[in-house]
Amino acid sequence: MKKSIIRILALALVIVLTCAVLASCGNTISGTYTGKADLFGLAGAETTYKFSGNKVKITATAEVFGFEKTSEYEGTYEIAETEDGQQTITFTFEDDEAKDYSGTLSFAKTEEGIKIGGIEYKKQ
Repeated sequence: MKKSIIRILALALVIVLTCAVLASCGNTISGTYTGKADLFGLAGAETTYKFSGNKVKITATAEVFGFEKTSEYEGTYEIAETEDGQQTITFTFEDDEAKDYSGTLSFAKTEEGIKIGGIEYKKQ
């Protein structure tokens, strides 16, 4: 009888710890989000964020006077909350070419997608 009570308590402890670990990983997003900007048809840009776990892949395509350039960056991200309740997203890129894009921006979820640094990206 004593052994079965100890087993039940041990199982309950494992379940509680598993729930705590999963809850701590809850501040992530997943999916693909795209945003576009156009400057009177002369220049434009399209940025796509693809989130999976804590990883992010950014594909940025810029077009100026018909010339187009696409860049891709892969790194990690973390969503946090400031003391005043605002959410932020911090990107970290290890590649030397992409290190300038590492940093912290404002973040919010919207009805149609997300907002990063004040720019809205719609979920695909």
